[in-house]
Amino acid sequence: MWVAGVLLLFVAGGAVSLTLSWRQRPAPAMPLWDIPRVAGSYTTIVGSLAGFTVASAVFIANVTRGSVELEAAVGMFILAFLVLIASTMQFATTPNLGGEVSTQYLSDQHLSYMMANATFYIGIAISWLGLRLLLLAIDFTDFAGTLTWVLLSAMILGSLRLSMHVYRHTTTNPIGCFALVPVGFSLALAYRWLAEEVWGDLWPSEDQPLHFAVVAFFVAGAAYAYQTALLTLHGNPAWERLLARIGQKWLVMHAQAAVMVIFLLWIAVAQA
Repeated sequence: MWVAGVLLLFVAGGAVSLTLSWRQRPAPAMPLWDIPRVAGSYTTIVGSLAGFTVASAVFIANVTRGSVELEAAVGMFILAFLVLIASTMQFATTPNLGGEVSTQYLSDQHLSYMMANATFYIGIAISWLGLRLLLLAIDFTDFAGTLTWVLLSAMILGSLRLSMHVYRHTTTNPIGCFALVPVGFSLALAYRWLAEEVWGDLWPSEDQPLHFAVVAFFVAGAAYAYQTALLTLHGNPAWERLLARIGQKWLVMHAQAAVMVIFLLWIAVAQA
């Protein structure tokens, strides 16, 4: 039941985001970066982070055993590794031809880069939130309590960063972009309140952090699938027009889902 509840939450969040971003700007903000170069840099950085994440999971599993928090932490680190590897592949395959290119090519390049950033944000968030569970597993409860609020700040700042990318690389209006964070946080809190006060089946009965990490994995997978479709259909005029028409709206809805699932994951980790 809780899976259906989360899906309905995504639909509600997407509807709010679409409403707020319905009026589009004539064009994206002035470019600030050479996207092919930045994407190439991210490929190296994210690949290294992915390797470090899985190495940490293996080391922790060998050193400490037996607690529920440890199992969830290792599971989240492994899921983060998979998401970060997917992000690396997305950055590596972001269109990077030089010279004169078409407007449609630039649009696909920006959308592809945005999808890679969304996946990267989810992967980093999963791995960082797993740190609180790791501290609980080794009985560093005081530090874990402090880290909870540090992580919330990090999730908010990361969400704002994602909102900035939506603003820079799409024609979404400023309100639609920067409402992603307050809307996502508010809906996540409202959903948790409903699950706690009205209908308990809206929340997983056990292993809540790991369950929401799996949901985050599938949200990241949606970005990977969309980028794959974008690259596959590039050059096909009929499909390009369709993707161009829905691409901006899809990106805003996906960014909203990414923000919401990370805040849900933070709530689950904070209550572990």
